[in-house]
Amino acid sequence: MDNGNFFFIWAIITSVSILGTIFGLRYLRNREDMSLIERGINPRAEEGVKKARPKPFGSLRIGLPLVGAGLGLLIASIVDYNAGAGHDEIAGIYFGLIIALGGLGFYQSYRIEMRWWKEDESTRQR
Repeated sequence: MDNGNFFFIWAIITSVSILGTIFGLRYLRNREDMSLIERGINPRAEEGVKKARPKPFGSLRIGLPLVGAGLGLLIASIVDYNAGAGHDEIAGIYFGLIIALGGLGFYQSYRIEMRWWKEDESTRQR
Protein backbone atom coordinates (compact mmCIF):
# COMPACT_ATOMS: atom_id res chain seq x y z
CA MET A 1 0.00 0.00 0.00
CA ASP A 2 1.51 3.31 -1.03
CA ASN A 3 1.36 6.55 0.95
CA GLY A 4 -1.48 8.03 -1.11
CA ASN A 5 -3.86 5.17 -0.32
CA PHE A 6 -2.77 5.08 3.31
CA PHE A 7 -3.49 8.78 3.76
CA PHE A 8 -6.88 8.45 2.06
CA ILE A 9 -7.91 5.55 4.32
CA TRP A 10 -6.59 7.35 7.40
CA ALA A 11 -8.55 10.50 6.50
CA ILE A 12 -11.78 8.53 6.06
CA ILE A 13 -11.36 6.63 9.33
CA THR A 14 -10.52 9.80 11.26
CA SER A 15 -13.45 11.74 9.80
CA VAL A 16 -15.93 8.94 10.52
CA SER A 17 -14.59 8.57 14.08
CA ILE A 18 -14.87 12.29 14.84
CA LEU A 19 -18.35 12.60 13.34
CA GLY A 20 -19.48 9.43 15.14
CA THR A 21 -18.25 10.78 18.46
CA ILE A 22 -20.02 14.10 17.97
CA PHE A 23 -23.23 12.37 16.91
CA GLY A 24 -23.06 9.96 19.87
CA LEU A 25 -22.57 12.74 22.40
CA ARG A 26 -25.46 14.78 20.97
CA TYR A 27 -27.68 11.69 20.90
CA LEU A 28 -26.96 10.86 24.55
CA ARG A 29 -27.56 14.47 25.61
CA ASN A 30 -30.87 14.50 23.77
CA ARG A 31 -31.97 11.21 25.41
CA GLU A 32 -31.09 12.59 28.84
CA ASP A 33 -33.08 15.76 28.17
CA MET A 34 -36.07 13.75 26.92
CA SER A 35 -36.08 11.56 30.03
CA LEU A 36 -36.03 14.67 32.24
CA ILE A 37 -38.92 16.18 30.27
CA GLU A 38 -40.92 12.95 30.67
CA ARG A 39 -40.51 13.28 34.43
CA GLY A 40 -41.71 16.89 34.27
CA ILE A 41 -38.32 18.49 34.94
CA ASN A 42 -36.99 21.33 32.84
CA PRO A 43 -33.49 20.22 31.75
CA ARG A 44 -32.23 23.79 31.36
CA ALA A 45 -33.41 25.04 34.76
CA GLU A 46 -30.52 23.52 36.70
CA GLU A 47 -29.00 25.45 39.57
CA GLY A 48 -25.78 27.25 38.82
CA VAL A 49 -26.36 27.51 35.08
CA LYS A 50 -25.48 30.98 33.88
CA LYS A 51 -27.53 32.67 31.21
CA ALA A 52 -25.80 33.15 27.90
CA ARG A 53 -24.28 36.59 27.49
CA PRO A 54 -23.52 38.15 24.16
CA LYS A 55 -19.88 37.86 23.14
CA PRO A 56 -19.10 41.00 21.21
CA PHE A 57 -15.50 40.04 20.49
CA GLY A 58 -16.01 36.47 19.28
CA SER A 59 -15.24 37.25 15.67
CA LEU A 60 -12.32 39.45 16.67
CA ARG A 61 -10.79 36.61 18.69
CA ILE A 62 -10.90 34.40 15.63
CA GLY A 63 -10.28 36.99 12.93
CA LEU A 64 -7.10 38.67 14.13
CA PRO A 65 -5.14 35.43 14.70
CA LEU A 66 -6.23 34.21 11.26
CA VAL A 67 -5.13 37.49 9.70
CA GLY A 68 -1.81 37.16 11.54
CA ALA A 69 -1.39 33.58 10.35
CA GLY A 70 -2.18 34.67 6.79
CA LEU A 71 0.39 37.45 6.99
CA GLY A 72 2.91 34.99 8.38
CA LEU A 73 2.27 32.64 5.48
CA LEU A 74 2.60 35.51 3.01
CA ILE A 75 5.88 36.74 4.50
CA ALA A 76 7.27 33.20 4.68
CA SER A 77 6.32 32.66 1.04
CA ILE A 78 8.08 35.88 0.01
CA VAL A 79 11.20 34.94 1.99
CA ASP A 80 11.17 31.43 0.49
CA TYR A 81 10.82 32.81 -3.04
CA ASN A 82 13.57 35.39 -2.60
CA ALA A 83 16.00 33.14 -0.75
CA GLY A 84 16.09 30.61 -3.55
CA ALA A 85 17.06 27.87 -1.12
CA GLY A 86 15.76 24.32 -1.17
CA HIS A 87 12.47 23.61 0.55
CA ASP A 88 14.11 21.46 3.21
CA GLU A 89 16.38 24.26 4.35
CA ILE A 90 13.75 26.95 4.78
CA ALA A 91 10.60 24.98 5.68
CA GLY A 92 10.83 26.01 9.34
CA ILE A 93 10.25 29.64 8.54
CA TYR A 94 6.68 28.86 7.48
CA PHE A 95 5.80 27.35 10.85
CA GLY A 96 7.67 30.01 12.79
CA LEU A 97 6.11 33.01 11.07
CA ILE A 98 2.58 31.55 11.07
CA ILE A 99 2.79 30.83 14.81
CA ALA A 100 4.49 34.14 15.67
CA LEU A 101 2.12 36.38 13.73
CA GLY A 102 -0.90 34.32 14.79
CA GLY A 103 0.19 34.84 18.39
CA LEU A 104 0.53 38.57 17.76
CA GLY A 105 -3.03 38.49 16.45
CA PHE A 106 -4.21 36.87 19.69
CA TYR A 107 -2.32 39.46 21.72
CA GLN A 108 -3.76 42.34 19.71
CA SER A 109 -7.32 41.04 20.06
CA TYR A 110 -6.74 40.73 23.83
CA ARG A 111 -5.51 44.34 24.01
CA ILE A 112 -8.47 45.65 22.00
CA GLU A 113 -10.94 43.74 24.15
CA MET A 114 -9.36 44.85 27.45
CA ARG A 115 -9.30 48.48 26.30
CA TRP A 116 -12.99 48.25 25.41
CA TRP A 117 -13.89 46.63 28.77
CA LYS A 118 -11.99 49.33 30.70
CA GLU A 119 -13.72 52.12 28.76
CA ASP A 120 -17.09 50.43 29.21
CA GLU A 121 -16.48 49.98 32.93
CA SER A 122 -15.52 53.64 33.40
CA THR A 123 -18.66 54.80 31.56
CA ARG A 124 -20.85 52.53 33.70
CA GLN A 125 -19.42 53.98 36.94
CA ARG A 126 -20.35 57.54 36.00
